[in-house]
Parts: sequence; structure tokens; C-alpha cells
Amino acid sequence: MSKDWQEYVLLYVDEQVMLDSIIREGELDAHAYYVRGNTLYERQSYARAVESYRRAFALDPALYQAAVNAGNAAATEDLQDYQQALAWYEQALQVAPYDAEIYYCRANVFSMVGMLEEALESYNHAITLAPPCSHATFNRASVLSRLHRHAEAFADYDQAFLVEQQEINTAWTVAWAHFGKDLSEDMALHLEQIATYDPSHYTSALCHAVILLTHADPRQALLFVERALLQPLQWDPHFWVGMIYASLGFYQQAQHAIENALKLGLPLLMLMPLFWLETTHPDFFANYARPLLLSANIEQAWNEHSATCCLEIVEEGACEHA
Repeated sequence: MSKDWQEYVLLYVDEQVMLDSIIREGELDAHAYYVRGNTLYERQSYARAVESYRRAFALDPALYQAAVNAGNAAATEDLQDYQQALAWYEQALQVAPYDAEIYYCRANVFSMVGMLEEALESYNHAITLAPPCSHATFNRASVLSRLHRHAEAFADYDQAFLVEQQEINTAWTVAWAHFGKDLSEDMALHLEQIATYDPSHYTSALCHAVILLTHADPRQALLFVERALLQPLQWDPHFWVGMIYASLGFYQQAQHAIENALKLGLPLLMLMPLFWLETTHPDFFANYARPLLLSANIEQAWNEHSATCCLEIVEEGACEHA
């Protein structure tokens, strides 16, 4: 190729003008469509991006990343065309059956649509092909928990944490998995530390919210969680909204928020903080939280795991960031 296609992206504001220029020069090929797709994706024009990736892949089936990107675009919140996304990943795998990224992306979509066994199999492939693959291990933990395989989920969360202790979302989620029936002083300090890893990340706001909630300041905690709710398709803000509403005595709203979190894929292990309401809001706990916890079957798994790992996770995180 005689042109640097990435420079085209910078030189042309309108991606259609860019492509027209390439056509006039007689250099239309798969890579041009691929770069155009990337430009459209960055501009959140996902449907048009899919079409550009489709043309790129049709012109050059070896350019399987176009199929992967088409799948990612189809799975965005704007399109939510999960079946199309899965079809694109399958086409990419026909060309590159040993690419861990494809299995990882496919697993994420399987998880979104509730095909948990399929998601687990794809995460297993991704981890086998590209160990330690902490993101796949982290997401596999959520799937394992939703499958009631809590001991394995704990092991994956801990492994992901050991690989990426400085990644705020991993550190936050692993800490949450170890909250238990109350929030220890060590864990509260650990949350304060996690919040500093990336103050602009929505999980930083959630760390502050949890601390405020345990300090009996639910209204201030709600202000932090409302910031986190701006993130689309995230289950953690919805759960903590539910916890805060329950603390304020708004039980119907609390139940609705927690159900939303579960629909978005909340791992069952993350229900443990509902035990915090056992003494402060016994009616809500007895009528809603307790039956939900029993159906999730997490108490025994948490008790067995926390005896050896909970303190270690807090101490290792503190040492890493001291």
C-alpha cells in the first residue's frame, strides 16, 4: 500500500470523503474498508462500522480482525445484536481458530445472553491459548458464580487479582467478593486505597459509596452511586443502589434495583453484603434478602474460602500499593 491509512483517519473528518478519495485513487481494498470501520466504530456509528467491516472481510477473508470488530460493534449497547455478534466470531474462528481474543469476545457475548455453559467453554479456550489472560479469568469467575460453582469462582477472582492488582475494576470486584457479613476496618482501608488507583473510574465512586454506607450515611453514598450509574450495562451500581434503598427503608425500590443487577449478570457471590441488613432491616432481610441468599447457596462457600484467603487479599493489595 502506498498510503498510511491511519493518517487518512486524521486527515478526513468525514469517513465517506475519506473512502471516496481512496476510490478515486484506484486503491480501494479490504484495508481501506477496515480502517473506515475503525473510524466509524470510534465515532460510535456502529451499524455503519459493521457494514464496513463486512466489506473488508468479504474482500480479504484473511483479515479476520474485521470480523472480530464487526462482532464487537454488533454487541454494543446501541445495537445489542448478539446473534449477529456470535455469527461474526464464528466466521473469525474459521480463519483463526487459535486466537484467544476471539474466544474471549465470544464468551463475553455468551455471558450477556445467559448462555453460561457456552461462555465458560469459550473462556476456558481463551485462558488455555493465552495464559494468564487475567481478563478472561476475571470474567470466568462471574460465570462460575452464576452457575453456583462458587469455590471455583473464588479461585478465579483471586488469580485475576494476583495478576493485575493495580487494575481498579479487578481490585474492587475481588475486594467485594471478600466483604462477607460485615465490612472489616482493614477492608474499608483497602477500599479507600482502591479508590485512588483511578479516581475517574466509576468503581472509585462505588468504593466511596460502600464506605459511606457502612458509616451510616446512605444519602451521601447514593450521590456517589448515582455517578456510577452513568455507566451502561454495569451490574455493580444497581446492586449498591439496592443496598442503599434498603438502608433507607425503600424496600420495593431496593428489590427492583437488585433484580436489575442480577439481570445484568451480577455474580451470586456478590450478594453477600445483603447480610449487612440482617440486624438493621430484619423485615427486608427475612422477606427478600434471606430467600435470595439461600437460593444462591453462597454462605457455606464464602465461609470456607474466607478462612484462608480474605485477609491475604487485603494484605497483598496493601503491600503492593504501599
